Amino acid sequence: MPQNLLFPLKIRTWCAGNLGGADNSGTAILENGEPCLIKENSSDSPWLCANEWLCNHLASACSVPASSVRVVDMEDGHYAIGIRLDGDTQVDLTASDILDQQTKRITLKNQPEVSRIAFFDAIIKNKDRHLNNYLIRKTVLGHSIVAIDYSRALFFNGFPPPDFHAVKDSKTGQTWQFIGMENQAYQQWISIKELKTVAENMNKIPAPWLETILNSMPYEWLDDTLRHSISAWFESGRIDSTDLIMQGFMLEALSEI
Repeated sequence: MPQNLLFPLKIRTWCAGNLGGADNSGTAILENGEPCLIKENSSDSPWLCANEWLCNHLASACSVPASSVRVVDMEDGHYAIGIRLDGDTQVDLTASDILDQQTKRITLKNQPEVSRIAFFDAIIKNKDRHLNNYLIRKTVLGHSIVAIDYSRALFFNGFPPPDFHAVKDSKTGQTWQFIGMENQAYQQWISIKELKTVAENMNKIPAPWLETILNSMPYEWLDDTLRHSISAWFESGRIDSTDLIMQGFMLEALSEI
């Protein structure tokens, strides 16, 4: 459930530094004990917090692995976003851990997550999904994958979201190529079944759900024009968008036959 904005969380312990991420302000322990990565809006990315808030909630609603997010009171007149860091798992693994060491392709064990993330990235116009934005968690059951960093998705690249090829031709598409989408390896890492699951989930979300998510974040995070634009797209344009994206993935698959 979205956090109630009546009770944004304050910071108990703060450590400045970007931890290797261009859009990170620092890390913090919040008053409820949660460790979080802190991000703030800037002149270069005025809608960064809205991107993270909306994309993580939308990903979760579509059954795409996502992070928990919090509204953080910075106590100087503005709100930042806190992205929960799961301290009970190992997060210091690189994306190479999800690749077969001989073929350098995604193993079938992780195929569902990667396929779902790829489709969702195309929906929300994420052109910045490089390998370090696949968070690898090592558990007793093997590796699990979570998509992190939506700072440069959605409103960052203009709205509404684009067709399939706008993302395929970006850094995100280059990452797809590296993990096996090109060189006749598409069917080895992508699952049409998983793509369809995300598309179906996306199209089934009731329109009032988005208004709830929008209203649960600080008003300052998004201007009225963009609020109206995403609401209108969610109401009448998202089904056409998901259909076009599915067609793009399907054409890639057919081109290898």
